[in-house]
Amino acid sequence: MLVLSLILLTVSSAGCIDIEWVRDNFIPPPSPTVVYIDNYVNVSYSFNTDPQNMDSLVYNNVFDVEVANGSLYVDVRINTQFDELPEEFPVNLSDLQERLDLDRNLKVTLFRPDNEVFHTETYDQTTYQLVQWDKVASPRNGTWHLEVEAEGLGSDIVGYHDNFNVQVIVRTPTLVMPE
Repeated sequence: MLVLSLILLTVSSAGCIDIEWVRDNFIPPPSPTVVYIDNYVNVSYSFNTDPQNMDSLVYNNVFDVEVANGSLYVDVRINTQFDELPEEFPVNLSDLQERLDLDRNLKVTLFRPDNEVFHTETYDQTTYQLVQWDKVASPRNGTWHLEVEAEGLGSDIVGYHDNFNVQVIVRTPTLVMPE
């Protein structure tokens, strides 16, 4: 009742009402909104074989995947191309595959933050168009690890390259304050 009396006294007296003071003292501030955004880890590689460099036959790398508290999911998507080599593929490179017992494949492993294997999959001498693992719903927060290992061949001479693309998507919550 006292507050209402003060407001009436202010309104009836000469001068203006301090609108900012009223807003700051009587209207609650707006609440933040949770918006989900996708964070990506992309790994793409195309083999180009150099017979003098055995490292050109192998790819091996580990990537950190940050998962924030409250993330909705982790999604892994994979495209590969490890087709039968074209007939015009250079003989010295084809022989190299046989001599080294090269598997021409892709192995993808996803580790939880405690370094336990969550899922692993190997893709061999075939073309896979968008293989999608089951989404990890409500994943444990922390740093997950994506390990990508591959063996392959490629040649600019005939325009053929074993290749792959691995994409990890983490849907993460973000607070947005209204304007």
